Amino acid sequence: MTLKSRFLAKVGNRDGCWEWTAFIDKAGYPRIGLGRNSVLYGHRVAYELFVGAIPDGSEIDHKCRNRSCVNPDHLQAVTRKQNAENLNGANAGNRSSRIRNVYLHRPSGRWYVRIGHNNRSIYGGYFNTIEEAESAAIALRNQIHTNNLKDRA
Repeated sequence: MTLKSRFLAKVGNRDGCWEWTAFIDKAGYPRIGLGRNSVLYGHRVAYELFVGAIPDGSEIDHKCRNRSCVNPDHLQAVTRKQNAENLNGANAGNRSSRIRNVYLHRPSGRWYVRIGHNNRSIYGGYFNTIEEAESAAIALRNQIHTNNLKDRA
């Protein structure tokens, strides 16, 4: 059995995503074994089978944000920075708003926007409402990020 036929036997279709029906690791990524002590990520195999070689230094990003999806139309080769830009939701340390890049300034009770970019913080201002802060965060991400697909949709 070829790798391609083994791969396709482990795929189901749901809402356009090719859902991986075999082993998925703890982080939610599909895995496929190639023999003794050789296991690869399913999304990387999909990219190489249907798109081409993964460029050196690139990661494979899920445009659909579904880690178990192996649809090559939903995958793109990106830099680590671009992959980090295309995230959903707030980071684990942001419990105040649960909105990406929006934080509560407790002393003032106002919301502020802070976005990490090139190993520094870019501040987007203070806002009276969480809705204003979220809109400002999206606008700032669209200004400085190149791969924030959800914000641009």
